[in-house]
Amino acid sequence: MTAGAAFVGRGDELARLGTAIAAARAGESRIVLVEGEAGMGKTALLRQALRDGPGLAVAWASGDPAESGLEFGLIGQLLAALPGPASAGADAGWNSVAAGAALLAGISAAEERGPALALVADDLHWSDGPSADALLFCLRRLSADPVVVLLAGRPGELGQLGESWTRLLADPGRVQRVQLTGLSASEVRGLARAGGRDLTAEAAGRLRRHAAGNPLYVSALLAELPDEALRGEHEFLPAPRAYAASVLARLARLGAPARQLVRATGVAGVRCGLRLAAAVAGLPDPAAALDEAVAAGLLEVRAGRGEDELVFTHPLARAAVYEDLSAAERRRLHQAAAGLLAPPATYGHRVAAVAGGLDGALAGELIAAAGAAEETGAVPLAARYLGWAARVDDDPGRGELSLLGAIRHAVTTGDLRGVGDYAAAVAARPPGPWRNYTLSVLAVLRGEFEQAASGLRLLAEAPPTAGDATLWRHCTAILALVSTALGRDEDGREWARRSLAASAGLPLSASFLAVQALAWSLAKTSEITESLRLLADFSPPQPEASAFGAELLTVKGVIRDWSGDYAGAIADLATVVTWQRTGPYTHGITHAYTALAEAEFRSGNWDAAATHIEVALSLGEDLGHHMYLAHAHCVAALLTVLRDGEAAARPHLAAARDAASASPSAEALAYAALAPAHLAWARADWPGVSAALAPLAGSASGTPGNSPNLGLWRYRLAEARLHEGRLDEAGRLLDEAPPPPWGGITGADVARLRALAWQQEGEPEKAAATFATAMPAPGSRSLADGLLALDYGRLLVQLRKRKAAVPVLLTGRAILAGLGAAGLVGDCDRALVAAGVPGAGPGAGAGAGARDGDGDGQAPRPPSRAVRLRALTGREQAVARLAATGLTNRQVAAELYVSVKAVEYHLTSVFAKLGIASRRQLAGALAEAALPPAPP
Repeated sequence: MTAGAAFVGRGDELARLGTAIAAARAGESRIVLVEGEAGMGKTALLRQALRDGPGLAVAWASGDPAESGLEFGLIGQLLAALPGPASAGADAGWNSVAAGAALLAGISAAEERGPALALVADDLHWSDGPSADALLFCLRRLSADPVVVLLAGRPGELGQLGESWTRLLADPGRVQRVQLTGLSASEVRGLARAGGRDLTAEAAGRLRRHAAGNPLYVSALLAELPDEALRGEHEFLPAPRAYAASVLARLARLGAPARQLVRATGVAGVRCGLRLAAAVAGLPDPAAALDEAVAAGLLEVRAGRGEDELVFTHPLARAAVYEDLSAAERRRLHQAAAGLLAPPATYGHRVAAVAGGLDGALAGELIAAAGAAEETGAVPLAARYLGWAARVDDDPGRGELSLLGAIRHAVTTGDLRGVGDYAAAVAARPPGPWRNYTLSVLAVLRGEFEQAASGLRLLAEAPPTAGDATLWRHCTAILALVSTALGRDEDGREWARRSLAASAGLPLSASFLAVQALAWSLAKTSEITESLRLLADFSPPQPEASAFGAELLTVKGVIRDWSGDYAGAIADLATVVTWQRTGPYTHGITHAYTALAEAEFRSGNWDAAATHIEVALSLGEDLGHHMYLAHAHCVAALLTVLRDGEAAARPHLAAARDAASASPSAEALAYAALAPAHLAWARADWPGVSAALAPLAGSASGTPGNSPNLGLWRYRLAEARLHEGRLDEAGRLLDEAPPPPWGGITGADVARLRALAWQQEGEPEKAAATFATAMPAPGSRSLADGLLALDYGRLLVQLRKRKAAVPVLLTGRAILAGLGAAGLVGDCDRALVAAGVPGAGPGAGAGAGARDGDGDGQAPRPPSRAVRLRALTGREQAVARLAATGLTNRQVAAELYVSVKAVEYHLTSVFAKLGIASRRQLAGALAEAALPPAPP
């Protein structure tokens, strides 16, 4: 504990922090959480630990109760202390992912300058929500970085940061916890001695017991009590005054100018520019007053951005000063600060100056500011302004609309914490539609779709009146989205159209949820052309880089993928993920990355697909986007089983089930069923395919089984039925299946299964003719084309037409090898051996699990480098592929949302596993591993 310049005690805690700092210097990231009640010396401990570690770069930020509602305050402090370009910030429509990526970039820049970095988040329990989300996003991506992250917070208060933070802090493998308790009697004695007081052991013990060992309170008592009291000359130790009283006593002893400077700083916040504080206090020359306040231990001076900043020695000191102000004095100082600042910085002070009163003019300005923020894509900022407006508006009706607007924006960004904050305001209002609406919205964000649909329907079926038209319009839009999520697409389309009709003439912000719902419902009921026409205005580069534009461009990209326009889908979705890095929040970013990977997979660019599905999975986990993760794991399962084999793909099955359980929409459950079907299909386990798809086969018409992106399930099940000899069922499934290009289905898929049906019926010549009419053109990169050529070649071998089979099989092999479908290449090589091609047997292909049709799943022994490629983790493969394209480490880090050190670490591992020594060899090594040599 500190006393003046000295630090007393805490030897064990300092040793543990020192060990974490030493590990960071050795290149291992460490996260340490220091927990303790108010006044236990968390800040002092962190400062001492860093003081003991010379040469360590430090980026320090502190939470502030006065700033907990202002976005990116804590992250802004960290970024200001790190090298690298300044970031735009929340006022430009920043989002937590972009802020977390900026923090990673700042860490990378700091790592280039020095051996190790300490990232400190003091008073984390007072962090604003977006900063907490961004910091968590960053921490989950630190792995091989020489960074020690020091967090400090109060026990029991960090849970308010959200479930993801709770999980991280409870993981002993990631976070070391240091619990601070009260000082011992000997430490109290040392603290007194450091301050020039000599206590007996008995007096120190009495003081420790009286203050429960709390260092802050012990220090206050040492400052308050005379020597005779401390020596124990009185029978009872006087009751300690509260810390706040101690602060106010010191404040009272100051001269009037110094008192006014401290109070002005208290109004301005824990940190305040010296010039602003002096102006609010009305002090043309604050030097003497500042010296006096610093000498009293109330304020400190720290270097800030552009000028010195005044900082309270402890947040509790600032709280004591602020709470002691009379209502009139508090309003006066806030008004003074507001008059010295320009919008938007002035708004918070003006709201505080109202102090529970009403100000219709201010509410009007805030509503206008919210509209301007909304137009620029700064949706969280617009929500904050509307929340303030609802608080101060003297027009109850307009205040209700502002509150709804704040909730609407929180819904737009998927901000569960924000909706919860506004829900508290709604809960204080009388029971009624607004309160019921908010509860339904919370149910949506928790994934409780049936409960939400019931509540929203009750509201939507009541005819709108002039007073609640906005509520009704937004309620029907969300009901439309929920209906489509539940597979009730006709309902979704109807509610969306009714909502849009009520939104005629209003800006996009008022109708975009209904547009989104209508586009989904149209696409899911086979009206893709009409759906794309609805979204025609959203094409790069026409839409502005805004939250609304990004969300609707995501929808458009996904639907273009469904329609078979893969190039258009990739263009749209690549634009969305580029925007995400620079600002506009996209709640569907996990969906955008998943759809981008899926479109790339279907178009034949499996390397890009593998990279983007890795990003989708990591973002989905870190952001808690369970509603999209089942789809992402389903895509990953198919891609991984084809490239890397069943063992690598199997973890995606459990992950898809877990995601669907966490957010049980009908489509999520369907993806969780399709994922294991992919693995069973890959090993020709036809009973396994049937078992996996039983939930979809037994579902009623109109459920997600008919969703455009789930069209493949009928083809998988039809193939299983053919091999099981259930030809009538297979034919019925093919007849019921929507025609190509529904959800990635191609003409080759249809032709291949029709041909296999002819084979099973004993009509091999008809089968061969069906195959022949669909043979792919040279240069194809379609999995369906490769499978068709493989099965056609096998049939020709069976028909003893070996000479004709060879070019067909070589065509299929070239397609499948170009994709990297190692197991299927092995199947081609075995078929080529059967066709009489020498040297095309075991050892020639890089098998990862075969589809021979007999279910044995045996693959040829792959070349050693192919084995090593499959030994790479998903993140290592993504890093390797991007690096092989010529991107710098910094560019690779930005693409994957990791630090540069993490890229360096992964590349080192990649080089070792692939048996290469330099980046220059990487592209060739990957090509050699992924593309088995062609037979002679």
